[in-house]
Amino acid sequence: MSFIQVTFGDSQQSMSDFYIAHPDVRCDVIVVDGGHYDDVPAADIKNFRQFVDVTEQHIVLIDDFPTHTPWAVAVEIGWRDAELAGHVTTIKQCHDMIDITKVPDKADGEMEKGLTIGLYV
Repeated sequence: MSFIQVTFGDSQQSMSDFYIAHPDVRCDVIVVDGGHYDDVPAADIKNFRQFVDVTEQHIVLIDDFPTHTPWAVAVEIGWRDAELAGHVTTIKQCHDMIDITKVPDKADGEMEKGLTIGLYV
């Protein structure tokens, strides 16, 4: 198994398939950057937990939270629900407006971005 493993596909299926094939894999860095709709973020947060030994050092990065954009509401709900259930804890949150005028093929203006850093507990 390589040091970094990227798996593509529907995360609700691909994570289960990967875990069945590699039940001993544990991660110390988890990046949740998937679907931003319905229960997908909550399912991703829940499903990634099986790859972490909570007694060991690890970190969870949640993309696009906090933001105030309608398409990221499900990400916030997924993280907040996991936090209220005692499954995760927030360490730090970063939020900024990014100047996208310097990004090729993007419209003029700004884009809101957020990142939450946390742990599984």
